[in-house]
Amino acid sequence: MHWTKNIIALKAQSRTLQIFDLGQKQKLKSATMNEDVVFWKWFSETTLGLVTDTAVYHWDVFDPNQASPVEVFKRNQNLTVSKSSAVSLTVPNMTSGMSNYQLPSQR
Repeated sequence: MHWTKNIIALKAQSRTLQIFDLGQKQKLKSATMNEDVVFWKWFSETTLGLVTDTAVYHWDVFDPNQASPVEVFKRNQNLTVSKSSAVSLTVPNMTSGMSNYQLPSQR
């Protein structure tokens, strides 16, 4: 559920993501990933962070030009689902660059 808006992000069958505006009773976006989404979280007013076994994605659900999530970076091969699980996604202020990304994982 979005922090301030009546919008919900749902995952179906581990790979299909759907974003619904409950107030307007309409689907905003839908995408099917090539691999299972193991974790997702709103990290700004407009954007979801998505974690798969091999990569981290951003998806601006209000940008009509962004039909599907965009890969931001690949995950380290040692952090696969069989070895660890994503428990949080911390996104830095986007003006400070990507070097501060944190994806704590532990099992």
